[in-house]
Amino acid sequence: MSFSVAAWLVSTVSAHVVPFVFLAPDGVTGADDGGRAVVRWLAGPDPTGAAEFSLYASRDGTAPFARPRYDATVDATSRPAFDGLTLWNTRGLSPGCYQPFAEVNDLSEGISWRVANGVVVVAPTDAGNVPPALWVLSPANEPVLPNGNLPLRYQVLEPDDPSSVSVFWGLPDGGGARVAGGLAVPPGGTVATVILPAAEIPAGGAWLRFEVLSADGRSCSTWWGGRFEPKGQSAADDGGTADGGAADAGDTKGQPRGCGCGAGADSVSAWLALVALGLRRKATAG
Repeated sequence: MSFSVAAWLVSTVSAHVVPFVFLAPDGVTGADDGGRAVVRWLAGPDPTGAAEFSLYASRDGTAPFARPRYDATVDATSRPAFDGLTLWNTRGLSPGCYQPFAEVNDLSEGISWRVANGVVVVAPTDAGNVPPALWVLSPANEPVLPNGNLPLRYQVLEPDDPSSVSVFWGLPDGGGARVAGGLAVPPGGTVATVILPAAEIPAGGAWLRFEVLSADGRSCSTWWGGRFEPKGQSAADDGGTADGGAADAGDTKGQPRGCGCGAGADSVSAWLALVALGLRRKATAG
């Protein structure tokens, strides 16, 4: 389990913004045999008591620069900013990958959205093919290589069929293009790294969307949490083809992307840090 402690700490020192971070889903997760998926979060403190939130999900992820799409309801009940957990009943949803998010309604700040660090795979209820799922494991602050290119590690789960991964850059104005494609994935899935060439990215930088397409025609998309900003280096000439797609031999868990605030932290240390922060705030308030 991992989440961005830095994101939490930054939000707690703001005058009105209520801290909220998801603990689950974390990377790629699925529902149980009953169609239930765990959604868990940390929220608060909210000294003013002016904020409430409800839970929804977007099909195929949410762009970092865009308002989430309300493709599914996790729990529309408005609740105060306290830690919690709910079992999301995914039965009745179209098969695919869904990224939960919280709609936070603060009387002081208005409506904002906090997106989960993972996706939930919804499988068919008739025991048919499970759709593919994809997550970018590299943290949002992944550094570029000396030549300006960017290595990003990703995970694909596709238990039934072979598939392939493509990477696209995107901007809020609708601009975008493919940066890498044809990264083959065997049945079952893989953990692999792709090296994205700086020469293929606009000079002002762009966000990156990963997409996996299965041989059965189903797909899943997700956005990396960071932003690729070329530093002006001359990218190596590789004929316009991104190197990579080679499976990693290391840890298959990795670090899911967060909010762009760091590479994540050990869950126990992170939890202790949050508990200590809450105690300090209570002592100050007292």
